Amino acid sequence: MGNGTKGDDSKTLVCFLERALSRKAFDPFFKLCYRYVRGYLGSLGYLRAKRYLQPMDNRDPLVDLSIDILGFFLRSTRDQPYIVVFDYFHRHGITTFRDVDPDKLLTMFRSLLFGFTRQELVRITGEEDHQTEILKRRFKDILKGDTFAVFKGPDGSTEFFCSAKHKRVEGENCVCVSYERLLEIVEDAFLYSYTRKAWCHAIFEALDQEESEPGCVKKHELLSAVVTVQSRHVEINELMPCSLPGADQGLMFSDVEKAMKQALRRLNEQVLAPFVEKGSLTADVAERYALAVKIYLLDMVYSPGVDLLPAYFREVMPESEHARYLDHYKYTFETAIRTVEEDFRKQLRKLL
Repeated sequence: MGNGTKGDDSKTLVCFLERALSRKAFDPFFKLCYRYVRGYLGSLGYLRAKRYLQPMDNRDPLVDLSIDILGFFLRSTRDQPYIVVFDYFHRHGITTFRDVDPDKLLTMFRSLLFGFTRQELVRITGEEDHQTEILKRRFKDILKGDTFAVFKGPDGSTEFFCSAKHKRVEGENCVCVSYERLLEIVEDAFLYSYTRKAWCHAIFEALDQEESEPGCVKKHELLSAVVTVQSRHVEINELMPCSLPGADQGLMFSDVEKAMKQALRRLNEQVLAPFVEKGSLTADVAERYALAVKIYLLDMVYSPGVDLLPAYFREVMPESEHARYLDHYKYTFETAIRTVEEDFRKQLRKLL
């Protein structure tokens, strides 16, 4: 089962989409799906640490796991063959395939397949992949900002979020949009946002314009929706922005994490510590800088882009210090950001 070229894969996909009930079209399509899923599972080192995934009887357990996942992915109903695949394209307004760029269809399909695989891994192993963990943690951090307010519903446990201007009191009943509508809002916001922070703000701006009570959403539903949408659109092992070395050049998540840790360590030792020794920064501000720089690197790698540098400063510093950025903090903060970014890129290039 050799590796196909992108053009070959596109032809295989289109042939299947146009003739889904043909066995002749399905067999190469299944092989394509298996190759993608098996390759992705093989890139996840943590799976090997799971006891039930250790080799048994000289058989690679990832073969069985790949086939199990594809069994769910390629399921059909009496009236709808391969419902996951065709529903996905229908949601994106594609019902005929002959006039659509085959490479575009393949890119969309890979996003669907890898996203589905990640979700199945959560169900099977009970563990979330690294991108999902980072995304949830990032959204939780953003929601701590002054722009948002949190309160608990009548049950005393469910957390709700809303825009700060619409803050509710604890125990208040709140009418939320349906989860299906929330998914639409989250996806629209994703498509027109450049960073995760902008994505989060765009979601609540859209919620504020809904006909129901403005801006109210359950925390767990929001996090579930952003994970689902990211899974649809962000291909596994894809490093963004494209100016960074990409997965097709041999980099894996473990490489990126290693380079990031090394860059942050040198930031503390070679940039922040000297600033503290000279009295340019206090130890507390240096810790806040380190956090801001880490957030910046995470956005650089796992988001479509980064915010303006002062946005990261404001995210970690008390509001009382925001107005002093230009006169008091700009040089040290931007030196820290630019130094670690250059170091990080160098580390990635060394790993290629």
